[in-house]
Parts: sequence; structure tokens; C-alpha cells
Amino acid sequence: MKNVKALSFDLDDTLYNNVPVIRNAFLELYNYLVINFPNIAVKYSFDNFIHVATTLRASQSSTANLNLLRRLHIQKILSTSGYENSEFHASSEKAFNVFWQARQKVSLFPNVHETLNVLSEKLPLVAISNGNACIKIIGINQYFKFSINASDTGKPKPDSSMFLLACEKLEIEPEQLVHIGDSIEHDVNGAKLAGCRAIWFNHNSENTEIKNNNADSVIEQLSALLAYNF
Repeated sequence: MKNVKALSFDLDDTLYNNVPVIRNAFLELYNYLVINFPNIAVKYSFDNFIHVATTLRASQSSTANLNLLRRLHIQKILSTSGYENSEFHASSEKAFNVFWQARQKVSLFPNVHETLNVLSEKLPLVAISNGNACIKIIGINQYFKFSINASDTGKPKPDSSMFLLACEKLEIEPEQLVHIGDSIEHDVNGAKLAGCRAIWFNHNSENTEIKNNNADSVIEQLSALLAYNF
């Protein structure tokens, strides 16, 4: 690829498998709440607890601030379990912190450190994510110039705003940014909408003929990026 001035990476499900991370975070949150607010265990099983969060997020699909959604979830669980506002305000913030810290406990895919280290010596790297993972806590901030998430622009991918903000901060043109991510809808289409280029990280080995109609390139291992002539 010619005239590449920077690379951007999605985080969730690109640098690590996010599904077990979020489920474990919900489990730690549920256990914390049940210990401190026993009525919750009477009203909600763990699966029902997650269902409330999923339903709330679906009803607030235009909300880019995941931290706000998590707080609303906690407050709804507490209030519907008989705990009034004055009683749970301080505790709900503690509960959110339990979830947020657990959400950072990720297991990076193989060769992530090696790949990011080599690439960061060649080009500026930035993180662009719809989620609320913290690159410092998960131990990869040394490779990135900065990170952007949906709360920074108010609009999640595939909206172009995060990509354009990254280009503005890097002082480059959109076509000079190559984005790497696992989602055709959010990462590939979002990057292309912004005028950037995109590499689809097809780590699930899905049918590229059916799904990949916009990506400039496809990889199945992150380490394959090391073979690119950026």
C-alpha cells in the first residue's frame, strides 16, 4: 500500500476476544451487587441480569457512551429490586467501577505485542473503538499515539466521525490512514465512508467472497501485517 501515513486499530475482537471479557465483567458486577443488595438475587438470575443490559442497549442504540449505558443498567437493576435513589447512588458508582475494571481484563491474541511494536516503529498507530477499553490498563498504550472511542465524537462506527477526528489529530488526509478491524459493518464500511483505507481482520475465516466487498485487503492473522509494505 502506497502513501500510508498512519494505521488505526479497532480494539474489541480485533486485538482480543471481547465476548468472554464482557461476560466475565457482567459476572463480577452481578456478584458484587448480589452481595451488597441481596434482593437482586431474588428478582434476577444472572442470565436475566444480562438480558436487561442487552435490552437497554438495544433501546438506546444511538447512545455512544457505553459508560453511561452501564450506569443506567446498574441503576435500573437496583431500582427494580427495591433500592431507592438515595440509597444506591454512591453504591451504583462503586458497582460501575467493578464492571469497568473487570472489562479491562483481556487476553491479547497471539503476536499482538510483537506486531504492534514493529508497526509502531514504522508508522504512528492509533486506536479507534466503539467500546470503553483502556489501552493503558490493558498494556498496549506504549504502541499508540492516542485512542479515540465513540464517546469522544458522540457517534459510534460505522459513522465516519472517529476516523476523521483521528486524521485531524494526525494532520493527515483520510486516504493516508489505513484502518484494521474485525467488523465489515463497523470497521471496513466506517473507514471507507470516511475516505480511509481498510484491512479486514477476518480471524473467523468467513467467506471473503460474500462478506468482503469493500476492504482493500484481508488478513486472518494480525502478524500478517508485518509483510505489508506500508
